[in-house]
Amino acid sequence: MNQDHRTLAGSTPEWDADDVAILSALQNVGLPQGAEERLRMRLANSQAVVELAGAVPNSAGRLTRRLLLALAAAAAIASIAFFFRSHSTSREQLTAYCIDQLELLSNGSPQWELATREQAANDLESMLVSVKGKLQLVGVKVQAAGPIADSCRVWKFMAEDGKSFYVFDFQSPRPVQDVSEQLGAISRASGGWSLAAIQGGNQLLVAAVHGNIERYFEPVRLA
Repeated sequence: MNQDHRTLAGSTPEWDADDVAILSALQNVGLPQGAEERLRMRLANSQAVVELAGAVPNSAGRLTRRLLLALAAAAAIASIAFFFRSHSTSREQLTAYCIDQLELLSNGSPQWELATREQAANDLESMLVSVKGKLQLVGVKVQAAGPIADSCRVWKFMAEDGKSFYVFDFQSPRPVQDVSEQLGAISRASGGWSLAAIQGGNQLLVAAVHGNIERYFEPVRLA
């Protein structure tokens, strides 16, 4: 596409700086891995519009061509937004999954595997760095991640006040809407549980406690 861009911009006098800027913006829109094939069919019409726009021969067609390019860009952005929306998880879905699992964990007798504090500190660094007070590690449990991610580990700690403190460690998660790289409360006292979450890179961490989650962290931004 870059070669076509240079040829078109260099050999067609009707293409001005604004046209080139629009094309450059379209070329620089990044796509997530694997998205190209999914979007190919949706963008077919948009690509046809771009080709049609390039075929407008005279200066009187500049406005029409620019409008068509803008429409193509809008269609591409809408398709990308649709892709992310259909391949992401809502904060409500995440909350519902975690609370369902917390009820099972707290009311059952799960088997917790032994783990070291060093392992927990390394794997949960972005979460534990904000914890106030000391947490005593109980263990870790691997379980199905449902619609949230490829896999999940649940870490159990005991807080200084004697309450169980859980951390869900999702690996290769789907993006969660309205959860950022900054730790934030996502649910307060839902069924008695409250949650805080942070996502970044290839990891999503959700802390949970029965009570007020904000008591266990340095000031948490409410999401």
